[in-house]
Amino acid sequence: MTIENKVLDTLDPSPVVPFSINEPLIINNCVINKLIISGGESTAKMLISNSIISEISAVGRYFNSGLEISNCIINKVCTFEATGNKETKAEIVFENNIFGCFVDFLDAYYTGPFIFRNNILLAGSSLLGNKGTMVETSFLSGSIIENNIGDLYMD
Repeated sequence: MTIENKVLDTLDPSPVVPFSINEPLIINNCVINKLIISGGESTAKMLISNSIISEISAVGRYFNSGLEISNCIINKVCTFEATGNKETKAEIVFENNIFGCFVDFLDAYYTGPFIFRNNILLAGSSLLGNKGTMVETSFLSGSIIENNIGDLYMD
């Protein structure tokens, strides 16, 4: 499923990308007030690019075929709480984004490769914060975290 060149108030593709659909969800060149991708597991890869999003909420969602967010501006709310992936080959990629808000990775668990590079975080992130606690972000297959501007060690 592809969503392109749209201006949307709320987009909740969670019911569209259930456990058994293998078609990727592509969101490109959109302006979205609220993007909700919470709950359950996705077997389809999600690609979000070249978009402006006021709020993105992903709580309790496993992206088992991967997630890529690139060249986006997210400016009010950005939550990836209790998210992750269970497949060791599924990449989670955040690249070339501008975050005007705090980026929350509370209790996130990534089994596959995790890439977070060339992002600007104006209000910081908990990506590498909460060290030594039960809600610290886990990277089981390693991570590439490089060339970011902003504090990634916030709690």
